[in-house]
This record gives sequence, C-alpha cells and structure tokens, in this order.
Amino acid sequence: MTSKPEDATWIGPWEEGRRLFDGQSWTVEHTTHNGRPYPITVAVIGKQYLDGRIQRRIAVDVPGDPITPAEARQLIDALTEAAAFADTEAIVPSRSRRPTPRAQGRPGESDGPIIYSDAG
Repeated sequence: MTSKPEDATWIGPWEEGRRLFDGQSWTVEHTTHNGRPYPITVAVIGKQYLDGRIQRRIAVDVPGDPITPAEARQLIDALTEAAAFADTEAIVPSRSRRPTPRAQGRPGESDGPIIYSDAG
C-alpha cells in the first residue's frame, strides 16, 4: 500500500496508477479596484504514483487588475515558500509569516488556504 503524501489536504481516487492531491497553500489578501475581495492564491498540487513517486507543481490564481507593492512582496514570499515546499518530500518549512488557524474538517476534506496577515 502506498502511503499518502504527508502534506496532502485533499487526495483524489487512484486512477490509472496515480492520484491527484492538493498540498499546502498560501493566500495574499487583495481587494479589486471596485472594492471586491479577490484573494491571490498560491498552492502546491501534485500527482502520486503507485510506486510512491510524487510530482509537485505550483498553481497561482491572481486577479486581472494590478496589485499593490505590498501585495507583490507577500506574493513573492508565498511563491518562494511554495517553490521550496514543492522541492521537498512533505517537509513543512518554518513560516516567515503567521498563518491563520486551520479549520477542523471531515476526513478527506481540505481545511482551505492559509491566509497571511502582516499583523503580529
């Protein structure tokens, strides 16, 4: 039996010798030009194969409008952490910013993204 990736927050079913999973994610709070919240999300996602190999990638969801310099710096931090995380085998790095508390979901459910704040 192949053990699940330690960092997985969601794992899909096995299909054709592999399964998809979502790993760690980071969120930078952003408000669009018309005042609507549109968080910028950086997430590590991946595939796990029956032989235990894991292939990770980074997905980024950004708004269509410009972001502030402060948001850009937070995005750089999130991308740097995601890149380091994606290069490891489920080793959780120390955080440069304090994440919000994670929700307690049902087994197999994602707890959602970690949201960074400049507070603290």
